[in-house]
Amino acid sequence: MSSGFRALLITFFSFCIEAYLSSAVHCAVPIVEAYPAVSANPIVADDTTIYSVTTTISDASGYNHIICVRVLFNYTEAGGDSSKGRGYMAWGTSDATITKYGGTWVLANATNGGRWGYNAAAWGGTTYIRPISCTVSNSGKATGGKGYRTISWTFTALPAWAANPLTNDADVWMEDQDGNKVGWSDNPDEFDVVSSTCVTQASTPKAPIVSNATSDSIQIAINPADSDSNVFCVRIYPAYDGKNYVQPDGSLGATPYWQSKSAWGTVTVRGLTGSMTYSFRARAWQPVPGVCPSAFGEEATVTTLINSHVVDTTAPGKLMHRGIIGNATHYGFNSQAWSKTWDILYDTCARGIAGGLDADTYNWKDLSGQGVGHTGSPGPNVHTTLEWMRLIRDHRSIPLVTINTKGIGPLSASGYCRFYYTDTSIETLKKLAADWVRYVNFILPTYRQGDTLLPSDQAILDSINWGSKPKLLEPGEAPTPKVIYWEIGNEPEVALPWCTPDVPRVTLDGPAYASRYKVLAEAMLAVDPEIKLGPCMLAPNPSLATLDAVLADHSIPVHFIAYHPYGPLRTYALRDGDNARSAEAALRYVKTQQQAVCANVIASIVRSGRCPQDIALISSEYNPSSWEWECSQQILRVSQALGLAETLFTYAELGLFAANYWSVPVWCADGTESPMYKVFKMMQKYWGEKLIDSYSDGLNLRVY
Repeated sequence: MSSGFRALLITFFSFCIEAYLSSAVHCAVPIVEAYPAVSANPIVADDTTIYSVTTTISDASGYNHIICVRVLFNYTEAGGDSSKGRGYMAWGTSDATITKYGGTWVLANATNGGRWGYNAAAWGGTTYIRPISCTVSNSGKATGGKGYRTISWTFTALPAWAANPLTNDADVWMEDQDGNKVGWSDNPDEFDVVSSTCVTQASTPKAPIVSNATSDSIQIAINPADSDSNVFCVRIYPAYDGKNYVQPDGSLGATPYWQSKSAWGTVTVRGLTGSMTYSFRARAWQPVPGVCPSAFGEEATVTTLINSHVVDTTAPGKLMHRGIIGNATHYGFNSQAWSKTWDILYDTCARGIAGGLDADTYNWKDLSGQGVGHTGSPGPNVHTTLEWMRLIRDHRSIPLVTINTKGIGPLSASGYCRFYYTDTSIETLKKLAADWVRYVNFILPTYRQGDTLLPSDQAILDSINWGSKPKLLEPGEAPTPKVIYWEIGNEPEVALPWCTPDVPRVTLDGPAYASRYKVLAEAMLAVDPEIKLGPCMLAPNPSLATLDAVLADHSIPVHFIAYHPYGPLRTYALRDGDNARSAEAALRYVKTQQQAVCANVIASIVRSGRCPQDIALISSEYNPSSWEWECSQQILRVSQALGLAETLFTYAELGLFAANYWSVPVWCADGTESPMYKVFKMMQKYWGEKLIDSYSDGLNLRVY
């Protein structure tokens, strides 16, 4: 394949994600052994008959490791709309484990141990169920081996739930002592809720009529032989994102839609995958008391046509900036992880020196700060600006340095949950920033150890305290490059210090940040007018007000905008369960999310009256999942690697200048290469000059 044309085909398949989910687990986490099952189907909503819903959870560390189990009727189907929930109950080892996420809870002792409760105000509250009791039974090992907790709640169904909706399920959530949470897992089994005991069932429908398959659509109709007096729903298999029911407009949804044969007519089901065999089944019902829905009827199968896409290799394409495949050089990890990160930073963008939240606590002159420095003599993993610039030189990297906009503290307080501010004055920060520019862009390239410096430069060198570490390059050593790109602070709205108790915290709103930005920019540009400066924001929203405040003042120089658009993998896992299906759904959303955030940034530029073409964009922190998963087994998955590849190519499409993955692309404990790291290695080797074409089938196929 020529250097002028490089292509990557990415296919997202659930089964490969599932395989990696199984193989990458490094710690004991709760597992669903049996999804919540109701004691009868259908359930009669008469507020008299007592039903139970029972689930079994296991943990390799023993059943005492499981501290909370929750069941919620129709959580996944609600799609985040709590008004569509039909009841929310929980068991926990204490009240706190149940109520920790808020809400109005009614609590009581559970039979055989622990506490239980139900949410009285949200997700259905007591409108649809009347919770009665909870029983827990344990088996297997309490500790030191696999144990099981079986939780059973009893309840009656209230009349408001009758056929509202007809088809339901019970989703489950669990947590262990180590804080591992397995988010809401969608139950594959459904049950019906009816108004009265079944006297008869609707007749089972025949196979739907399927026709006119294309690469992404199929037409369906209810079989003409089926009753005109029934209403019908249609299920499709395989489903995606839990959407397994055909809707009247041809889209797919998580819940069935019931209507008559004539109302269905012929519907074009869209958004399907090419070369895929689909099956359709109908179910019949008459919405009158005593008539219950039928079983699903006969199956109709059809295969969509193969996808085709023509690539015009003569298209002019879009420049693929090599800075997009960059990384953050985050302190705090071991030397193996540090070294591996630099191995994939050749000819791309390296963000530092402190980076992240630590940058707004960092004093480059004495290496103090929230999480980047030391409290005495700096050790080998505490890198000076000189050491970092040598790595930049040796890897031909594009340096992106984040300066401090909030303040500094004493060297003795360096470290997480220890650091506190003692000086937040803009004069101190202005001096710190200006001296840093002078040191990096003039002193380092110009002088060598033993040289006589200008008095002003010697004063800067004298103000540096790096213990026994050198401050200048050795005689004859190759010069380090200048730093052109400087971020003005990091996420100004975030309050710092991060976790130190009982100390004042500093946050900057839009006007305060714009004011500091302006002062710092004037001081830095006075030292080197050739540098480029930019704000560093949380993913807009919510930072649009802060970004707008900077852009509105046209006397403030803005050469680029850095923003932090973390991806959806973790969010989907928390919402829908940490499983293959939620990962697959999140991967489909990666591109859309990145496009939306970028559009918000550009809209802010336009609102300010500035020209978007004059301002480069840098995603200086991103991750297909979240920084909250760093050093967790989740980042070792193939889904993380697929999300990374999608993100990088999306950035190329959007025309970004640079991007920096946060925070370490290998297993942070020992530097083991992850699938994600191998994507970076391949990008180092095969990243092209131009992106000439891309294609998505709207589901699982991507071609770049």
